[in-house]
Amino acid sequence: MRSLHKAQGSQFKRVIVSVNSSRMIVRNWLYTAITRAEQEIHLVGTKSFLEAAIERQGATDKRNTALAYLLTEEIKKVTQ
Repeated sequence: MRSLHKAQGSQFKRVIVSVNSSRMIVRNWLYTAITRAEQEIHLVGTKSFLEAAIERQGATDKRNTALAYLLTEEIKKVTQ
């Protein structure tokens, strides 16, 4: 048994995901968990918990950065 964090970059024949009310279970986390499975994925929990996890945005989705602005400014400099 491994945690999802330790399993990143790995594949497993079967993956069992406990879908519960934890606010840590967000869309990106769920996607990563599901894509570790080669043959079988088992989601254990209620439909409402799964729907909430799919709709819940993680911290990376909410992060505001200046990357787009900085890239735009660099492109302006290069094209002038």
